[in-house]
Amino acid sequence: MSKSDRPVTPRVAVLIDLENFLHGSKGLLSPEHARPFLAKAMRLMPDSGHSIAVAPARVIGRYVRLLHEFSIPIATVEPGPNAADLALLEQAEHLAAIGFERFIVLSGDHAFCELTKAYPTTVIVRNNKSLAHALNEAAESVVGD
Repeated sequence: MSKSDRPVTPRVAVLIDLENFLHGSKGLLSPEHARPFLAKAMRLMPDSGHSIAVAPARVIGRYVRLLHEFSIPIATVEPGPNAADLALLEQAEHLAAIGFERFIVLSGDHAFCELTKAYPTTVIVRNNKSLAHALNEAAESVVGD
């Protein structure tokens, strides 16, 4: 089988809205409680994938060792409404322009609806987190813990 005959694996990117994904009813999860959720998400990403976690510096700082353990690149944003969402959507636009075809989003935020409509997208949420109805409708699949 030549290289051109081999099936092409779609390039997948994991976009992590860290604060949204790891915030619970009692605040942010501890790094130890966050580990299995991030591990589950990273198992869904193929070797040729790309990942990035975005949050304000105070949140990234809490999880920096854990993110390093999973080799997840990080980006910080100024605290503010939708700051991480906007940064991740900008990253998704760039990734799509260079050939990424599928996305895995760790967030239940409605800001990702347009992305899920434009590209096959799996949304991962923690069961105790709310998932925007429009995001649930637009996603190719939704995975809870």
